[in-house]
Amino acid sequence: MLISPSLPPSLPASCPPSPFSGASLPTEEEQANLFSWAGTFLHLKHDLDEARKVLEHSSSLNPDSPELLIKRGCLHLDRSELEEAKLLLEKARETSPTSAFVYLWRCQFWMSGKMTEEGTKEEGNKGGRD
Repeated sequence: MLISPSLPPSLPASCPPSPFSGASLPTEEEQANLFSWAGTFLHLKHDLDEARKVLEHSSSLNPDSPELLIKRGCLHLDRSELEEAKLLLEKARETSPTSAFVYLWRCQFWMSGKMTEEGTKEEGNKGGRD
């Protein structure tokens, strides 16, 4: 027996109306939030190139969002792009000076820089021992 994919011509009166009837497109702010979360999931999946594109698009819709600036800065940290990360995290601090997340990620940035410096020093010291 073949099941028809079409809907019945009328629904029973007891069915609630569709939540999508009369729905409108998301506002720019809502779109920015959707793209922000999509970028976060791509980042967590470690698809850093796609995450960067999506977060930059989200930021173009909401350029002063400290949350987006932080997310983009964190992405640059994971890509070892410390200068770009520094600029974005500084802008996030200027935009939202009382945000705990700004300072949390600034510490992460500082540690990334220290780890990079120490790694470079260790590599330089190893060359002289052999």
